[in-house]
Amino acid sequence: MGFLPDDWRRWLFFGLLAGGAIVATAIIVPLIAPHFFCLSIPIGIVIGLVLYLVIYAFSEWKTEPGTLSFHPHFILLASLLTTVVAHSVEINFGIAIASTRTTFWACAAILVVVGLNLISEREPVQETKSGKQGDRKQGSKRNRKRRKVAPPSPAPSVLPTWLGPVLAIAIIGGFILGTLAFDFITNAERLTQPLSIVWRALTILPAQESRTSYGALLIFGLAWLMSAVIFISEMAKGGAFRERKGDGTLAAVMYLLISLAVGLGFALVLAGRQAAMLNVQAQTMADVLALADHVASFLTAYYVFIFFALIAGGAALFLGMWRRTWKATQPAGVIAFVVLTVLAIAVAITTNLRPIQADIVYKQASPYDGSGQWQVAIEHYKHAIDLAMDEDFYYLYLGRAYLEFASSLQDPARETIMRETEQTLHEAREINPLNTDHSANLARMYRRWVDFTSDDEKRRSLLQKADENYAIATSLSPQNAILWNEWAVLYLSIGDFAQAQEKCSHSLELDSDFAETWWKVQASIYASQGNITATLEAYDRALEINPRLTDVWLLKGDTYMRQNQLEEAAASYEQALELNPNHTQAWRVLGSIYAQLGRPNEAIAALQRTLELAPDSSDAWDTHRILAIVYNQLGQNDAALSHAQTALELAPEDQQANIQAMVTQLQAALGEGQP
Repeated sequence: MGFLPDDWRRWLFFGLLAGGAIVATAIIVPLIAPHFFCLSIPIGIVIGLVLYLVIYAFSEWKTEPGTLSFHPHFILLASLLTTVVAHSVEINFGIAIASTRTTFWACAAILVVVGLNLISEREPVQETKSGKQGDRKQGSKRNRKRRKVAPPSPAPSVLPTWLGPVLAIAIIGGFILGTLAFDFITNAERLTQPLSIVWRALTILPAQESRTSYGALLIFGLAWLMSAVIFISEMAKGGAFRERKGDGTLAAVMYLLISLAVGLGFALVLAGRQAAMLNVQAQTMADVLALADHVASFLTAYYVFIFFALIAGGAALFLGMWRRTWKATQPAGVIAFVVLTVLAIAVAITTNLRPIQADIVYKQASPYDGSGQWQVAIEHYKHAIDLAMDEDFYYLYLGRAYLEFASSLQDPARETIMRETEQTLHEAREINPLNTDHSANLARMYRRWVDFTSDDEKRRSLLQKADENYAIATSLSPQNAILWNEWAVLYLSIGDFAQAQEKCSHSLELDSDFAETWWKVQASIYASQGNITATLEAYDRALEINPRLTDVWLLKGDTYMRQNQLEEAAASYEQALELNPNHTQAWRVLGSIYAQLGRPNEAIAALQRTLELAPDSSDAWDTHRILAIVYNQLGQNDAALSHAQTALELAPEDQQANIQAMVTQLQAALGEGQP
């Protein structure tokens, strides 16, 4: 850019960059945490760069503007440098995903290429008629002698000069079609013929009742034809087909055939691999993981396709340059090329292919996770970790699967799985100690572990560990009200109301309009202390923030019920049912309240609605019992007896005696005594 003259300022530049990194590291690491070491270096470098630019500006303030020499693409370079710094900030402080990292390195590469002037337009050499005549006039005997001894020109090639470039762009076009095939070719209909799979994938929409649609096929066709038009017309514009008439047409036909063969060939390879999956019958856990690897191997096939395109395209370009004079290649260069190629492939597999394959395996655990098949999900997560050992969220999901699996077991097996859960979550935090989720999940795991053990000493130890991890989590995310609420609930579970209130109050200081804090935490603290008035006030505060919280209306109704304030309880349940008309339990309780309030018709309607929603629920017998009582109060003993008999059939054994007495009573009232 012209900002590094060959004098003392060049040394100052490098000194400020190194010094900025050292000073930033010395400040950030002790004050924040050692984990910020890698972040402090780029911060220090940027600060050093800014200081240098300020010093450079002052050092040139007396220099005439016309005498300063800047890079011809100075504005572009300044923009690229700004973009690189901005994306560095985004990666470290915002979102660090594949797209942001790709953008960062792409901008860095363009910065280098533009800065070194590696790309420039080649100006065509025009030879004028006068120039030729001048050359003839200046001819001399010496020149004629030189022409006599000049070596003969190489024989003209049989192959046209455009052949190599056309082969190269045809392979590029085939690669484009192959990439589209990788995105579009699926075997949702479970076909066995590769060609049928390709055709149906491009023309049928299985998710829409196998409706015919040529949209995907049109994308392929347009990409194929338009790439031919663009590539061949650009070559024609550059004069590639001037040697023989009809070369342009021949080149276009060759491009279309080769690109289609390459793209369709790869599509058939993918379809064949998809058809082969139908023959896999997973009988064991090893078979299930082998199937997961087979799915992940589709990406390997695509990487092989990329490598093929690079090698074949390079060979085609070499074919187009074979007539040029080549300097003898040094053996060291060949060795270096081979070594660098092997290293590049190894790095690509380790840093790119393996992590993506791990992600594919990880995602295949989702259906097993969702259906509660924890052992199968666990093996998928473990296999994903084998492929990418530094991805902390694989450990996080593995730990969660272990925890859910442990909940379905009994000791001592459960204790073993809980130990596995603990170790897994610790490994996740070791990989990424700044991720709040890992410390929070450890705290939640220890709190859950408390419910699995009855040993008082062990419970105290687990609660202490949960407390320590909540302290770490809130130090990493001090503005996270949910973590403070969970910490308050932990203290509430052990009866430490003072500490629970302290954490809850801090959460409300962070966000007083977070309704969950009021009804889940603050109201629970008041209720545990027997302060019913304050409990109801906390519920009301939550409803002021969000009046559509069905659970809060239900909790409020439950509280009024326990205080025998039936009118207020009924009003609360009615509000809950306006928000969720299919809440079975609310209808049942409301029907019971109506019966106690002497509103039999409303009670019957509510209880009948309960039975409509859940006729086979475990407490349906009690609903029938209450209906029998209400109908008896109305003098409708036939209906009362019917419901009482149904209640007797459904009631648990310890309730059957009471209901039998009710049935006998109703039968006597109707004159239907037992013979």
